Amino acid sequence: MRYKKSLAIVFSTALSAGALAADPDPDPVPVPRSMAVMGDSITAGAIADYTVESWKNPFQVLQLLDKILDMSVGKNLQAIERKDLSWAADHAKLMDELLVEEFEPAKLKYNNFAATGYSTKQMLQYQVPQMYEWSKRKLRQPVPDFVAMFIGANDICAQNIEDMTSVELFKDRVQGIVSELLTKGKNNKVLLTELPNIESLWGLAKDHKLSKFKQVRTCSDVWTHLRCDTLLVLDSEAERKIVRQRVLDFNQVYSDVVRDARKKFGDRVRLAGGFYEAALTMEHLSADCFHPSRSGQKDIAKRIWSAAWWSQEP
Repeated sequence: MRYKKSLAIVFSTALSAGALAADPDPDPVPVPRSMAVMGDSITAGAIADYTVESWKNPFQVLQLLDKILDMSVGKNLQAIERKDLSWAADHAKLMDELLVEEFEPAKLKYNNFAATGYSTKQMLQYQVPQMYEWSKRKLRQPVPDFVAMFIGANDICAQNIEDMTSVELFKDRVQGIVSELLTKGKNNKVLLTELPNIESLWGLAKDHKLSKFKQVRTCSDVWTHLRCDTLLVLDSEAERKIVRQRVLDFNQVYSDVVRDARKKFGDRVRLAGGFYEAALTMEHLSADCFHPSRSGQKDIAKRIWSAAWWSQEP
């Protein structure tokens, strides 16, 4: 298999994602012909077309206020999504180019099932069945060749500590989905992504000045409308320590699930790691100081791509 030189440049500059991987196979892993992604607002590209600087643009302020209001009441959430700007769209584009290189004029069959506000509970209830139905109807096979999952922020986002998803329940859901996906297919691949240090956003951005408008002078003003008090509002150090530990525990769950699955299924499942250690910056944040901007999505795409089976030339 020969890859394009332009893609090789992308691969070589991609940041290491610390993937849990076995020894490389003697032959390159075939590029999948189908891809599905599941997740929350991050993967759905929510308000990725804005940055923290957007509040200084009078033409964008009213748009942003409408979007923040929609998020605060959980209304019209699809309107804030930009799946074309999601990390997954970049990933699909690279895979599509590799696919054309190998099977010209083949084209990747791709679907992004991510939805704003979804936790592992909603992903299990809605996205997984939707993905199976799409695979059966469009692909004529039980599961897509490649499934990527980026989920967990909304299992931590809650009004109070008690409402966060427990570690045990989180593990049951993730482990169940991974096992089912790998059992239903024969050579399909599953890629999980660990959580960034989302708790650190509070210290990074809470006092960042956005505009002169009283309602949105700082990031903290915006956060009061996002229904994610555990991550963005609570200021008790004892409570923040619990939230911080929950993020670490969820990432440990991902490591454990992938490690255990690899014992049975081999190098059909990987974890895109290195996200927690990567420092978050204001440049990577959208206008709500929480979701990734275009720049943030690009960074996520590089990290996840570098963990995939097709990211290096053989």
